[in-house]
Amino acid sequence: MGKWNKILSELQRQIDSGEVKKYFEKKESEKIREKQQQTNFHNLTKKQKDSFIEKVYIKYNSDEYIKNEYSLGFQPRTPLNFFLYGYAKNFCKEYKDVKLNNMFVGEMYKLNEYFIIRIMHGQGSVVDIIKIK
Repeated sequence: MGKWNKILSELQRQIDSGEVKKYFEKKESEKIREKQQQTNFHNLTKKQKDSFIEKVYIKYNSDEYIKNEYSLGFQPRTPLNFFLYGYAKNFCKEYKDVKLNNMFVGEMYKLNEYFIIRIMHGQGSVVDIIKIK
């Protein structure tokens, strides 16, 4: 029982010190900032959005980027894809296509007339952008 008392004591210390409250305040602040960034992106011109999406697609699909990420010991990281996925969830229409869907696909959205974005779940989550034209 001593082990559990020690764990409960540490949890109570963190709650009493305000660490837990600070953690959740930080997370809430990050969500607000992300939503504002998505709104700012949405307010760009179509040409600006299309250009950005194209650049992200090219970067993350380049052999150079993929090789570099693996050489650093990472499966290729794609934080801008996750940003665009959040944007798509809030501002784009859901997309249905039997050919692009499989048991791992969570949701798909049409970013513009050229690109689809989807999230896939397995032993983690991956967001990828697919060029359709």
